[in-house]
Amino acid sequence: MHVNVFPKRERVQLEDLPSSALSPLPEAGHNLLLRPRSLQVANLACSISNNEEGVKLVRMAASQLETLCPQVINAALALAAKPNSKVAQDNMDLFKEQWEKQVRVLTDAVDDITSIDDFLCVSENHILEDVNKCVIALQEKDVDGLDRTAGAIRGRAARVVHVVTSEMDNYEPGIYTEKVLEATRLLTNTVNAP
Repeated sequence: MHVNVFPKRERVQLEDLPSSALSPLPEAGHNLLLRPRSLQVANLACSISNNEEGVKLVRMAASQLETLCPQVINAALALAAKPNSKVAQDNMDLFKEQWEKQVRVLTDAVDDITSIDDFLCVSENHILEDVNKCVIALQEKDVDGLDRTAGAIRGRAARVVHVVTSEMDNYEPGIYTEKVLEATRLLTNTVNAP
């Protein structure tokens, strides 16, 4: 279902926008960069999972995200074209909220069909790649690249902590869970250290 909360006089078509309006997309437009990656991850998770019900949920969540994507892009373009418009801002906020909610639904659905071991292995590899990117950024004195990649590491570490902490809720409290939770606190403190 296509929702259009713009009154007729506020509607903006892509071809009506100046090229300068296409560059500075608002924050939610930036989050759309996740789209291809998150859908690739969802498809990969579906291809290796035996959980038929879980796979159906992932595919449904991915489909809803794909349906929502052009609407979010249009809202971002409209806001870029009319940055002082309250209607455009409200529309963008609405679609941003829906987008973020649907990304969480997809993430949770993928989590349900992915083993903790696979998740940790993939996360470790991505973090190692990011560390290498940080080293290159340091060598090239690329402050923005370093900051962006360090932010990615913080985000990945926070996700690891969230997933592992949730997994520990499935175990009886004991020495094992205490040690794992201690390690998650150490990871959090290390990554967030000034």
